[in-house]
Amino acid sequence: MEGYDNRPLLVGSSLVVSSIPYYLFALLAWIFLTLQWSVFPANRLHASHRNPAAWAGGLLLPWLVLGLTGPPSTPVHRGSMVETLGEDYIRTATAKGVKSHRVVFRHGLRAAIVRS
Repeated sequence: MEGYDNRPLLVGSSLVVSSIPYYLFALLAWIFLTLQWSVFPANRLHASHRNPAAWAGGLLLPWLVLGLTGPPSTPVHRGSMVETLGEDYIRTATAKGVKSHRVVFRHGLRAAIVRS
């Protein structure tokens, strides 16, 4: 379909995924994708130095689950960082001549982490 905007679908699906606790999402993904449909290999512990491909294959599902459940909180963190960088003490540190990366990481990021 020409001119179809899929942003509402992406936002809606991201809200649904973010509303499910990550441990429940991981359990459901493991049950369905490993046991039910055999998309991912069954869990077996492989040493990373002996068989790196099997080790990575065993961690593929956890990496996927963490990747899907982490990004929905990104706009919250971005918003708190933008709000923090507008504070008076950030402008004061910049006016004193503190390097910008130091202001962002030392002052801004610390306060943004506490806010979110």
